[in-house]
Amino acid sequence: MEQAYGTINQALVKLFNHIMRIEERSLTEKNLSIREIHVIEAVCDGVESGDNAMNDIAARLRITPGSLTVAVRTLTNKGYLLQAKDPADKRIARTVPTEAGLAVNQRHQAFHHEMTDAIIGDLSSEELSALVHALQRVDGYFMTKENEQ
Repeated sequence: MEQAYGTINQALVKLFNHIMRIEERSLTEKNLSIREIHVIEAVCDGVESGDNAMNDIAARLRITPGSLTVAVRTLTNKGYLLQAKDPADKRIARTVPTEAGLAVNQRHQAFHHEMTDAIIGDLSSEELSALVHALQRVDGYFMTKENEQ
């Protein structure tokens, strides 16, 4: 049990660091950070679901609306996002990706798909089921910790 504990602890730390480094290396846009990529991703997700108001996006990213405003302003200046008033309610600012923003998000999503395909590619159905269950438990832990803050 002690050996498994150490292996799992080490694996979680290494996985997080590997994913962050690989995501950073996979960026073809050197003027974007991983955080900015994730803002673009959240905006694209919001457009698809109809939840692309600033408050909706900030809530999904679990950041303050003020922090999102700064990020959106930066990404607008870089040409990846646009902001427009909602035609039905002028008090609401809607954020949408530009063509460049959509392209960045597509490449980022491709990285995620490649990573997932590589991990599950040779797993048996039992191994896949166990992995899904384990990852759901890991996610549950992190969601609980995040909500404590």
